[in-house]
Amino acid sequence: EYDTDDSFGATGIATGQRTRMDVIQLQSLTNAQDLVRQKMKHAYKGLIDNYSEYIGTDKGSDAITKMERGGSQIIDAIVNDTKATQVRWSSVDEKGNITCYTGIRVDKKVVADAISDYVSEDEELKIRFKEEEFRKKMDESFKKYKESK
Repeated sequence: EYDTDDSFGATGIATGQRTRMDVIQLQSLTNAQDLVRQKMKHAYKGLIDNYSEYIGTDKGSDAITKMERGGSQIIDAIVNDTKATQVRWSSVDEKGNITCYTGIRVDKKVVADAISDYVSEDEELKIRFKEEEFRKKMDESFKKYKESK
């Protein structure tokens, strides 16, 4: 699973004894979630850095910190709730091991909307930030972000 203009994607991989396919599949899903989480947080951090320059950091440093923390919590919640879009298994090797490949996908608009809603509902952040401008910049930032293939 690769990133697209509309979604973050990742493929998790885990290997272990075929008798523990349940554990291997969970490890593979967790690996994919960690990869997507890192990409999303990287893209969001870049957006916050750019946006803080736009509004001026001297007046908004507390609000920027609050936005970073809130965005990270929202990203974690969304990623933790992802389900596998694809699961593939290798054949069993000579040692009795099997590899699981798990693909996941997270819609960029869902993430952008959830974070923008958080910002617009928070009284302190609402005062300091222009919701529509923030939403637009987040959509642009997420659409531009694609992992290099």
